[in-house]
Amino acid sequence: MKFKEVVEFRSAKLFNGAIDIDCYLKDRAKSIEVAEAFIFHGSKYHEKNNNTISAINKNELTDTISMSKIIIDAVNSKHNSMLLSIAGFGAGKSHFAVTIANLLNGTQGTKSNILNNIGFIERDSEILLRESLLDEQKVLILPINGMRNQNLQDEFFRVVKSALIADGVDISILDKYDSRFNSLIYQLENNKNENIINNVIKKSGFNSTVEAIEILKAYDAKVFEKIYKEIKKEIPNIPIQFNSDMELKDLIPALYKDLCGENKPYKSILIIFDEFGKYLMFAAENEAKAGNGIMQQLFEGVTAKKDSSIVLWGLSQLDLKEYQDSTGMNTKAIQNYKSRYVTRYDNATRYFLSVSFESLISNLIDVKEKNFIPNIDNETIIKDIDQDLKYLRYFFPSSANFSAWKFGTKFKKNIVEGCWPMDMFALWLMVYLSNSNHILQQRSSLNIIKDCFESKIGKSINKNFKIYATDFYDSGLGIELENSEKMNSSISQIATDYRIIKENKIHQINENLQTSS
Repeated sequence: MKFKEVVEFRSAKLFNGAIDIDCYLKDRAKSIEVAEAFIFHGSKYHEKNNNTISAINKNELTDTISMSKIIIDAVNSKHNSMLLSIAGFGAGKSHFAVTIANLLNGTQGTKSNILNNIGFIERDSEILLRESLLDEQKVLILPINGMRNQNLQDEFFRVVKSALIADGVDISILDKYDSRFNSLIYQLENNKNENIINNVIKKSGFNSTVEAIEILKAYDAKVFEKIYKEIKKEIPNIPIQFNSDMELKDLIPALYKDLCGENKPYKSILIIFDEFGKYLMFAAENEAKAGNGIMQQLFEGVTAKKDSSIVLWGLSQLDLKEYQDSTGMNTKAIQNYKSRYVTRYDNATRYFLSVSFESLISNLIDVKEKNFIPNIDNETIIKDIDQDLKYLRYFFPSSANFSAWKFGTKFKKNIVEGCWPMDMFALWLMVYLSNSNHILQQRSSLNIIKDCFESKIGKSINKNFKIYATDFYDSGLGIELENSEKMNSSISQIATDYRIIKENKIHQINENLQTSS
């Protein structure tokens, strides 16, 4: 049979790696699709991998099902809290964040589909979470993308407005928090100097006053500033409010008071701050752009009311103290800001997310012809598996430290059966290279596996077929290893040397193969 008739790598579930927290508000339909495709892992069925960099640094790891419980408990409680989830680049943090957002604010159908995915891994956790989510009152989800490097006050207000519109909540309440937009709109609509207003609108880059007003109604701070500056040049004494009515530290508790509680749209607020560590450093180095003391204001806003259910959930590639020591603008003043911000958020409860790469792969592989999968109950096959694992231990002793790679029912089910047709050594290679972004980003490894599967589509295979490590090497792994060697001068240049030798000797190798055949 042809490879494509037997097995498929469901790469569509990866969404080409193009998942960020912004999609939750920008494209709700896509965010639901993303959330329902998320592959959870737990502490029971798919064991946590406790040999990551975080584990070596003696930080206990938290799986995604346990992290989900922690967040849900936080938004259900009657006190504020700050949580920080830490995992490397390409580990799926944004995908996880979009999933949690839909779990807490989505329709009953979306929630049920996400919970079904959890139940596939841990049935008891699904039951527990369903009970925790019986309350149909939604959580106000405010997703902040730390990579946008915006003024946080303006960005926060924009996100609030977008979230309320998406949830069908009247946004007129926002006028009392920030009336400067209406103040400018009023002048554009009612000022008698029509020629001057038209000139201002053109200089600001708009075709008409109507077009500018529509954008101002969306609370676009940059457009406001642009038009404000132009109109002040023409009419210096025009009465337009420039600053917002509330600072961030007052806005957050005001939102909770007005929007959360009995007979109100929401029960609690969850601020999901993606790339929190990076933005913290950006705010320290660019205080004028981010907002004066803005991270202090965020802290005060979240913690202002002890009996309010306001949760700040930050997601970061590194622990905050590691960002503090990173390169960048490091004047004494900036170092002071960094130190102050890191110390301030040191109270956040840290969770180092574990990444179950093996379970992710097994969920992406769809075997259509189940009779091709090795029978893990067959004694001969069990002996072969045991022998291969002994060789793996001999050549790669560190594999013994990986909980998912300990011989037993879970190993046979998840590794041998779940990841077929990948050879055990081929799978181990990809897991090891991707471990805490050791050599490869997890996203890069998945793309290599995808390309390898696609290269086999037309190949005729039988039940003895396997994908070996050499297949991955020719599907992009070699290039990735060479790139790693170029970026890190301390490691050997084996991949580069191998390519040079192969290029120089390929004709001789082919001739020898033809002769031997």
